[in-house]
Amino acid sequence: MKHMFKKSLLGALVLSLGLTGCGTSTKSGTSGKDSQTKAAIVTADDVKTETTLTFWHALTGPHQDQLNKMVSGFNDKWKGKFKVEASNQGTYTDLSTKLATALTAKQLPTMTLGYEDWMYSHHEKDAVVALDDYITNAKVGMKDYEDIFQAFRDTTKLDGKTYAVPFNKSTEVLYVNDDLLAKAGVTAPKTDDELISASKAIKEKTGKPGYGADSLANYFITKTYQQNAPYHTGDKVNLTNDVSKKIAQTYQDGVKGGYFRIAGEDKFLSGPFNSGAVAMYQGSSAGAAFIKPNGFKFSVYPVPGGAGIQQGTNLSVFKTATPEQIAGAWEFIKYMTSVDPQVDFAMVTGYLPIRQSAAKSAKYVEFAKKNTVAQLFVDGKLKFFSDPVYKASTIGRSEIEAMMQKINSDTSASVDEALKKAQSAIEFAQKR
Repeated sequence: MKHMFKKSLLGALVLSLGLTGCGTSTKSGTSGKDSQTKAAIVTADDVKTETTLTFWHALTGPHQDQLNKMVSGFNDKWKGKFKVEASNQGTYTDLSTKLATALTAKQLPTMTLGYEDWMYSHHEKDAVVALDDYITNAKVGMKDYEDIFQAFRDTTKLDGKTYAVPFNKSTEVLYVNDDLLAKAGVTAPKTDDELISASKAIKEKTGKPGYGADSLANYFITKTYQQNAPYHTGDKVNLTNDVSKKIAQTYQDGVKGGYFRIAGEDKFLSGPFNSGAVAMYQGSSAGAAFIKPNGFKFSVYPVPGGAGIQQGTNLSVFKTATPEQIAGAWEFIKYMTSVDPQVDFAMVTGYLPIRQSAAKSAKYVEFAKKNTVAQLFVDGKLKFFSDPVYKASTIGRSEIEAMMQKINSDTSASVDEALKKAQSAIEFAQKR
């Protein structure tokens, strides 16, 4: 693979986030896409007139409201120097599509929120600013950069350089209907075997499915990492090995037996969970705000089987920006990832703070006492892994989701054939 996100621990960056410590640019040839130097950096002190920065994102509702408050805070701080204009571009799919179009037309925003796999394609086209010289700059650097959890930092590197800074992060957790589990005489599962046996008992005692995964792609990908058989190594994808087959077959068997379910027409499992139609579901830790149980008690646990997948977006800057805009974008990144804005954003949205100091702050620790997901995070009980990007990884994820949807919407579908089809589609995309 030509460009690969930095990874450790045999490809799956598995970390417990316990709180115990812890310019202008010119294009070069194929030997290195960035030739930025410390001498070339324009800083905020060099900017003499108010400079407007365009910022694209896909946050909505309360998440967007809080983001706008943060943007206003930055604009107030830098009034007369920098002004950020934040613009929602629709869904994340819409944002990705618009960025691709803007990249072709060379009409990109100053900066964007985006996922790691998007950064791969932007980097391939020499479009994103390497931030290392800004991070380490004696005058405007981020001296507390390593305060950002390493699990988050390591996903923003390509070819040994840093092309983004983490902003909003989450993992997956297991939401549990305490009442239904009590009726079935089972406890929250910690292993895959316990998940299956508990789900069967719940189905037998209550008539309701025991478990469902909000994202079938996440379920499949997570299980491959938990079982030390990641579905890809570098660019090489392997969906047809015995581990992959067993993972897919296990879920299909559960749907056939009625003790697992998929979201289906409900789109998300928070609705069925809230109504008591499913006893447990695996979903985003940032989705806790959508849990509004109808007359039952619920709890939140780490996902069964091991580490959960790390998710979320990062802040990156495009080379089409002027040196003055890049200087402002760097100040914006520092502001948005500083402790107080991160704590406030986490408390409103349910995302996890990206900084150790934010997670240990008195304000967040107090908040965690009334928020189960935050308490799990503060207590160091949430472990996650990073799935490094690879060539055509966006398509790869879509194909895995489609494969899992196919075999569980039609339980007569062949798991082997569905896996082979997904593998072929990914390999075809990689040859383009």
